Amino acid sequence: MPVRNILRSICEEKLSIPNPYQLRKITGLAQGTCLKIWGEPDYLPDRGVMEKLCETLNLQPGDFIIYEPSKPKGEIN
Repeated sequence: MPVRNILRSICEEKLSIPNPYQLRKITGLAQGTCLKIWGEPDYLPDRGVMEKLCETLNLQPGDFIIYEPSKPKGEIN
């Protein structure tokens, strides 16, 4: 899927949040939601979750949702 969430890398590299349990503690989001965001890059959180992430982590949706275009058929590398 070309649209992905990169929240895990943002948390680990820029926010010093080492795991989904800390993410849950900081944001107040459900544990299942945090585990899904953390472990499934193809998971796109709904609007309420994105608003909570933006509010508590001082982010914009474009900081943790990215688009990676698919390679055209026949393109190598």
